[in-house]
Amino acid sequence: MGIQLIVFLGNPGAEYEETRHNAAWLLLTYLFPSIVLPWRCGCRGSIARIEGFEGSSEEVWLLKPLTYMNRSGKSVGAACAFLQTDAKQLLVVHDELELPFGVVSLKQGGGLGGHNGLRSIKEVLGTADFWRLRIGIGRPPSESANIAQYVLSAFYPAEMAAFPKLGRATRDLLCQLVVTDQEATVTLLSTWRKKRLLSLCE
Repeated sequence: MGIQLIVFLGNPGAEYEETRHNAAWLLLTYLFPSIVLPWRCGCRGSIARIEGFEGSSEEVWLLKPLTYMNRSGKSVGAACAFLQTDAKQLLVVHDELELPFGVVSLKQGGGLGGHNGLRSIKEVLGTADFWRLRIGIGRPPSESANIAQYVLSAFYPAEMAAFPKLGRATRDLLCQLVVTDQEATVTLLSTWRKKRLLSLCE
């Protein structure tokens, strides 16, 4: 079985809607433009089940934690317990400072890169061996810039305009992760980590 639960990290509230820390929620807006997702309250967030994911026979759950970024693990832990999902069936979509804007990267496990949402998930699950889809937001232009303020700042209009393209480009990857068995994901991981990073800044 491939990915069973896809988590999109972000902060609730209108003031955070277009901020860099909410890159995953913005991506979600454009991932499934042709369907109305059946969101409901649950697991300390908004959760939705999609049957026949992207034309496959698989079922996948989507989760938007509503606990704020630093406590994302409370929501993810509740969802994993409810669905009996282990770390290898979990994909967390999140913003990534170390990647330029418009670049995405897939990885499994590894360091947390100082991301408080990932840290919270690791603390609750007891492992960091889950999948991550990293959405590049880039670093601020000044080395002395306050990182906390930067990730909570709004995307530029040109960056916002790139999200529909990013959604279309990553939808195929998500489908492959859901329907692919664990052995075949090794090739998928290599492809998306090293060869097919998407640049939307061209």
